[in-house]
Amino acid sequence: MKKTIVVIILAAFCVCLVFAFVTKNSFSNDINDAEKQNEAIVVQRNDEIVSYEPEKKPVGDEDEEKYIAYSLLKADIIVEAEAVGKTEILNQAALSTLKVKRVYKGDIKEGELFDFYQPTFFTRSNSDKNVLLFSDMSFFNLIQSEKTYVVFANKKDYFKEYENTLERKVYKFANINISWFLAEKTNPPILSSDSDEIIKYGDIRDNEFLCFSKKQRNSINAFKERIMKDIIKNGVQ
Repeated sequence: MKKTIVVIILAAFCVCLVFAFVTKNSFSNDINDAEKQNEAIVVQRNDEIVSYEPEKKPVGDEDEEKYIAYSLLKADIIVEAEAVGKTEILNQAALSTLKVKRVYKGDIKEGELFDFYQPTFFTRSNSDKNVLLFSDMSFFNLIQSEKTYVVFANKKDYFKEYENTLERKVYKFANINISWFLAEKTNPPILSSDSDEIIKYGDIRDNEFLCFSKKQRNSINAFKERIMKDIIKNGVQ
């Protein structure tokens, strides 16, 4: 009798493992499928105006995230890098492999590959698991294959033993709001800030960044222009 119970428990456990694996695999396939991504609903609508104020710094334990220029200029690396291959969507993050084309700052070489985490991802709706949601914690869209970006990143810390097994260096965003952008000026369409109006990812897939007013779009482009001038002409301290 006891053996029968043990067998039943083990069988139930194995079924749960198989179910979990299939569910996880299905989720991974869904969020990395371009057609399904296009149907995802955009959930973040950040209409904040961006200011370039490199002289402003956090005081004490103040949150550094709101001091965008400060945190970008002190990043471990500042590079121009081309996206190699497709960006992979993970659990509450996206991962791209980039190839360095130009180094402005940091211990990294031209031609070197590195992995870069972005705070942008797809997930399933809690109320309806068939509905995908696009969460963009940054102003900027997912990194797209074969495009070249200016990237501000900090090295991701791992235990030395694990780091030694990695194929290449791994970095994460230097600031959650802005950490990568195209060097050239772009003018993506103005999106509706009305939360009742549905915006699908397919509508904004090719946009460099998400903007909800002309003033916001101008502020982001002005930020890009000013920080690039500081990096190229004045150097990075």
